[in-house]
Amino acid sequence: MNILKIFAALAIAMISAPGWAQAPSEQSCNQQNDGEFCFYTGVEYIQGQGTAKNVQKAFDYFQKSCDLGIPDGCNVLGYHFQNGIDVDVDFAAAAQHYHNACKVGMHAACDSANAMYLQGKYGLNNKMAATQVWFDACQSGVLKMCQWGIDYLIEGRDGYAENRTAAAKMALKGCLLQDPNACDWAEYLYATPDSPQFEALEAMRILSINCVQRKSASCLRLGTIYHEIGVYDKAEFFYQQACDLPEEEGNSHQGCGHAKDMREYFADVAERERIMAEIAERNKQNFAQLSQLLAKGDYAGGMAFAVESRSVEVAERAVIAVNQAGAWGTISADYLYIMATWLKGGALAAVNAEMQRRGTGLEGQFGEGTNTPAQIAKRYAEANNGRQLPSARASSSSFSPIAVPSSAQIAQSTRDKYRWAHCQMSGSNTSATVCQ
Repeated sequence: MNILKIFAALAIAMISAPGWAQAPSEQSCNQQNDGEFCFYTGVEYIQGQGTAKNVQKAFDYFQKSCDLGIPDGCNVLGYHFQNGIDVDVDFAAAAQHYHNACKVGMHAACDSANAMYLQGKYGLNNKMAATQVWFDACQSGVLKMCQWGIDYLIEGRDGYAENRTAAAKMALKGCLLQDPNACDWAEYLYATPDSPQFEALEAMRILSINCVQRKSASCLRLGTIYHEIGVYDKAEFFYQQACDLPEEEGNSHQGCGHAKDMREYFADVAERERIMAEIAERNKQNFAQLSQLLAKGDYAGGMAFAVESRSVEVAERAVIAVNQAGAWGTISADYLYIMATWLKGGALAAVNAEMQRRGTGLEGQFGEGTNTPAQIAKRYAEANNGRQLPSARASSSSFSPIAVPSSAQIAQSTRDKYRWAHCQMSGSNTSATVCQ
């Protein structure tokens, strides 16, 4: 909004009215709580257009317009106090009004407030107030003031007090405004686990920005975080990003090996899932055939089929059915020997009990005394012309979960923070596997 143009337009368009009349825009301002109308009301009162001039009312409406998000309201107040227009000169009040305009997005007012607090001719010399202007200006998008805050407040210099918390927020904003140096500082402050300003969610966001800006070390750190919290697809992606970019800090190309390990892990997972699907389908078919035999009361046939299937799950179901039916008399000792090496728990106890009842020479539970795999294999071979005791198929694939980085890379406490950020903070991916 151009104040001079507004003044000129109102001066031409408005006609003076009796002193008791409301300003033309006043009713709309008050009824609609509209900042634009409130600003026009201030202009009308300060110019005496459509109503009698009333400086106090004008200032009140300028302030109200600023409070409603129209920065011109506070800016014009700053101009009046700075230049002694309709009011005594008051540089402190002018600076504060300019600052208020700055807070609601008027970048020129940020410059005015900063100048008044720091330039000697105004006699304020208030560095603390100036740094607050920098902070508010930075949050409203004035990059240079973000940069000043980082430069002067990280360690505190040239008479400015150290304020790392404010500097961190200014670095984050500067990073979002695409300043690479601000991004570096934001990563240092927010993504270093032992930093007092550490915030997991911001750390992941900043690392993502830096990775997009082709900083391989940031990609590696982000890959390590996702690796640590178990989000392996994103870990592999960022590891590969680190690998593909130029080397930084002497270790970012560790991502190449980590990405390769991840892909091998994914291949292992896929193969495991394939094998488990095959086992599940095979067991489904075997259970159906076993059920048909048991339904006909063919317990011996059911046990023979269980051995033929070489499935522990099928064998266990067959043994339970035989035991519940009291049909052990139809089962040969060979099958008992086989079941004793395949089964565990209650099914094995039932087999042991039947072998002891028959007096097969086995003592106690499986694995004790003469009831050992070697003894059972020996008896089976003696009874079957030296044939080897059959073994069951594996009920699952051999599979080892991928190793996570060492605790030296990310401490357990950091892992908990990242997991919390990933799963619980507003906007987080609560459906991710790691959150279940």
